[in-house]
Amino acid sequence: MKNFYKIAITALFAVTTSAFSFAAHLGDQLTFSARMNGIQEVPTVTTTGQGVATMVLNGTRDTLCVTIYTAGLTEPITGLHLHDGEAGTNGGVVVNLSNNIINGNVKTIVTGADLTTGLISDMIEGNIYVNAHTASFPDGEIRGQVKLETDLPYRATLDGLQEVPLVLTNATGLGVFNLSLDKQNLMYWVTVEGLSGPITGAHLHMGSAGTNGGVVVDLSPNIMGNSIVGMADVSAVAGFSSDLEAGDIYVNIHTANNPDGEIRGQLGYDDQVAFDGVLSGMQEVPAVTTNATGVSHFSLSSDFSEIEYEVQVEGLSGPISGAHLHNAEAGANGPVVVDLSGDINGNVISGTISGAAVTESLIIEMLEGNIYLNVHTAANMDGEIRAQINRVAREGYSVNLSGEQEVPSISVPANGGGIVTISRNRDNAHVMLVVKDLSGPITAAHIHNAVAGMNGGVEFNLSSWFAGMEDYDGAYGYLTASAATPMNAAAETKFRNEEMYVNVHTADNPDGEVRGQIIRGSECMQETLGLEDENELNENQFTAYPNPTNGIITLSFDDLNSNTEVQLLDMYGKVVNTTEVNSKNTTFDLTNLPKGVYMVKAGNQTARIIKK
Repeated sequence: MKNFYKIAITALFAVTTSAFSFAAHLGDQLTFSARMNGIQEVPTVTTTGQGVATMVLNGTRDTLCVTIYTAGLTEPITGLHLHDGEAGTNGGVVVNLSNNIINGNVKTIVTGADLTTGLISDMIEGNIYVNAHTASFPDGEIRGQVKLETDLPYRATLDGLQEVPLVLTNATGLGVFNLSLDKQNLMYWVTVEGLSGPITGAHLHMGSAGTNGGVVVDLSPNIMGNSIVGMADVSAVAGFSSDLEAGDIYVNIHTANNPDGEIRGQLGYDDQVAFDGVLSGMQEVPAVTTNATGVSHFSLSSDFSEIEYEVQVEGLSGPISGAHLHNAEAGANGPVVVDLSGDINGNVISGTISGAAVTESLIIEMLEGNIYLNVHTAANMDGEIRAQINRVAREGYSVNLSGEQEVPSISVPANGGGIVTISRNRDNAHVMLVVKDLSGPITAAHIHNAVAGMNGGVEFNLSSWFAGMEDYDGAYGYLTASAATPMNAAAETKFRNEEMYVNVHTADNPDGEVRGQIIRGSECMQETLGLEDENELNENQFTAYPNPTNGIITLSFDDLNSNTEVQLLDMYGKVVNTTEVNSKNTTFDLTNLPKGVYMVKAGNQTARIIKK
């Protein structure tokens, strides 16, 4: 029996390794999105208008890249703002984006005094919406709630006091549950210890705290000792996601002595920035042979000031002698960055990291998956079990559609764009796109495999996602692991390498009327925007300062032997200023230009400029 237990645990963690040890596709940026329509207006507006907003917050949280595409509105936009308000309520303007509207779209940045901690916090908690106003609808024609692109993290702390009636037991437990963004699959990791005997059953029940309810998901087939790990298809469970959102789902652990349940915990949503990790000896470097397991949950507050954590372990060779957060990627050892040893209570570690310990470096390393939790014992002083701590938030990609990107390029008024976000497990991609000013209805639309400037084969067919409108349209959906063409690690790698593009076809342009490369993050985060090299002037390297700027920038060239044309381009690639320079230092006046990101181009060298 002992040998079987070891084999079962090994298999268990082999199944879950990809969810917790692979983080190469996770960056330090957080991606937000909003699907805009008239239904979300208060009161509701009847309109064919629609839109997609993408907002990418950089790791240092001093730049928010904002891209908004709209289509199908009754008339031109008269105003576009970020408002403070929950879904179903109206609120005041917090950021005015109206000066950045071009052809019903917006590409800009929010930085400086406009990018407050309060704004970021409200965005994470879902309390900001984007609103597009028109003359016919001055209060807003289409609106969308800004949401962090994340799978939906829940946590449950288990004990006997939550049983109905309560059970007197020393047993404890922790469960981490992540509902996929499309609300189809629930991944779960539960660790318990101190039970009166082996687990005889484990279930998710429907019932609010203090009440008992029926079983909705049976977790029993995935019991392995004191751990329960698996994934449940909840798409067919009536009302599951709404009950979960309402706080009416609980996990119940049964034993022979307590057949109705020995410990139980209500699943609660984490509306901050969630992280988790499963602990095992296999993740130690070198690996440790142990039956011990554990699960952990970390919650970074929306104002980035503190990190709450809870850890449950079981089966260790002896009492915990120390617990720390270390800085290193999976498969490597690194230094201690936070000591959690003061919060050890038996096999539970819980507390809050706050103050000076919550450094910018710690936050960035956590977002990138480079922090691990290490639990030490006397028998394993370097660590008996360890877990890589990975975020639940998705990795974001953006798309800008135009005829110029077709190969060969074509000149058309059609334009559009949108967002792609990919789950931590790399098995689910959220896609939202809008396009307008087409020559006619969309005949086909796909995601193709090729780098910019090249044509490639179809990877995913999006044709059925579009409604077939006359000259504008939108697509909203998910690429999943269970689809005929599965979303998987191989596909994610192509996205990450920027080897995927969206192509939209019409009858007039059967090879594609608009196309857009799917790029990681946002255009304003890119050092260049795919600008073509004009001349071989490699010696003309330059710097631009101050950057960001309120108005005047100075260009300082390392070497300049002849007249050089310098262009200033906006986020759309439009040239807004051109001048000839023949000295090593020259200036540009941006005073009369709206806030945003601009590109300065001299020969084949480019620099990104932020106008505050």
